[in-house]
Amino acid sequence: MDDSNSAFPDVGRPIAGKISMILVIIRMRVLDEKRMELSQTIASLIGSIRTEKGCQRCDFFQSMEDENELCLLEEWDPRKTL
Repeated sequence: MDDSNSAFPDVGRPIAGKISMILVIIRMRVLDEKRMELSQTIASLIGSIRTEKGCQRCDFFQSMEDENELCLLEEWDPRKTL
């Protein structure tokens, strides 16, 4: 079967050779009284994470709906890190 015109030519095929990044999402719920301490700690680490070989992105977020929900988002280039 020729699927070169298929809208989804990779469906059913292994994707091991097609991974373009590793995405890490860390969601945290923190006690109100510990939020500032955790935020400062993570903020102090972001610079060193961003300079690691293969790091494409490292960002730290606070939820708009819940100030005690924090998120660390990292994108890594697997060709350099694996």
